[in-house]
Amino acid sequence: MGDVIIVDGSRYSIEKAREEFKKSKDLRILYPVNPEFFSVELFDDVEKMDDILREEMEYIKGEALRALSWDADESLIRRRENLFVFYGTAEDVLSYVKRKNVNKIRLFITNQVDKFNKIDFTEIINNSEIPVEVERGTILPEDVRIWDIVVKNVISINVPGTRDDLLKTLKENKISGVPVSRDGHLVGIATRTDILKNLEEDQVAMLMTRNPITISPHSSVIEAAKVLLEKKIRRLPVVLDTVLIGIVTVADVMRCIANLGIEEEIKDYVNEEVTPVWEDTPLPVVTRIMDLAKRKALPVLDDAGQLTGIITDEDIIRVSKIEDYIEVFADSPGYDNDEWTWECVRNVESHYYGVSRIEQPMIPVKNIMARDVVKVSNTSKASRCALRMVRNRIDQLPVVSAKDELIGMLHDRDLMKVLL
Repeated sequence: MGDVIIVDGSRYSIEKAREEFKKSKDLRILYPVNPEFFSVELFDDVEKMDDILREEMEYIKGEALRALSWDADESLIRRRENLFVFYGTAEDVLSYVKRKNVNKIRLFITNQVDKFNKIDFTEIINNSEIPVEVERGTILPEDVRIWDIVVKNVISINVPGTRDDLLKTLKENKISGVPVSRDGHLVGIATRTDILKNLEEDQVAMLMTRNPITISPHSSVIEAAKVLLEKKIRRLPVVLDTVLIGIVTVADVMRCIANLGIEEEIKDYVNEEVTPVWEDTPLPVVTRIMDLAKRKALPVLDDAGQLTGIITDEDIIRVSKIEDYIEVFADSPGYDNDEWTWECVRNVESHYYGVSRIEQPMIPVKNIMARDVVKVSNTSKASRCALRMVRNRIDQLPVVSAKDELIGMLHDRDLMKVLL
């Protein structure tokens, strides 16, 4: 066999392959898709998983063929035979080219390929026994697919389950929400916000949002951003035929933006309608303000009106505790006009049942707020702001003026608009 072209699936790589294929119709094009975003347990727990993956692969191959087509009248049959799309690692690629006696590998990849869930192309370059010719280009937002950023082996909770189980999972893993599944199939989403809005509900099945909006692995990050914004949600379960594959969150989209190197200034995405709280405001009041403002974090000001900290719903959950107590419900099988009731004295039955609720300490917000505030200005660049959010595990940045005065907030949800 002659030369083999290997692509990473980006528009740059497909376009380069298309140009080379015009010159020689005998070229073999390899498009390896990283299989590591699939949990091994899926193949054991979910029936017909192999069939589901085959259908997904056919979709990916069809999409790549359409991108390779430059003549609408030309048959796709020959290109279909020359395009090999498969789930495989760098080791699988090297094994293939060795088995086929390839003369040379021509590798078309983007400069940011190692930032996403791609195979290890560096291993191909360093360990190939045959010559490797590498050409690099720039990745575009349109190139990034959900499988490039998906979090596999996602933390989830099963039903039936209790609020204690949910709280423990959120606290231990420092996350704000989890998918809820039954037998490997997605049935809902449960979040910190659900807990705070239903303080006396104990069952996960009653707390969770049912029939959540989902996305497929081959969808683009742009589509994910649109859905997250339009539906006003923070996480999208990634599913194949209702099987939970992983999850994509607003934080994952921020990580993607950070890796794309977008130099646009953030001034058009800053929210100037800020809801601050005074540093001595009692914590239960802050929770209520968050709920009314529909915000997960609020800036905290001191007596002089200067920014002194940030309070998040995660901070509040961390110091909250569950109080259990017993309620008594008096019931009677009889009624005043019941002929079996003697002199209107009825048999009263007392029913005892357990109740629990979340108790928030009556302390000022300054006692638990984050004091080391990461701040930005209107002229800060989009990718740099996204990187700050990712590194500090936060979803908002206070925006300050040249005089260090608070003028607005940059929320991760608003920063996603840079992709649209």
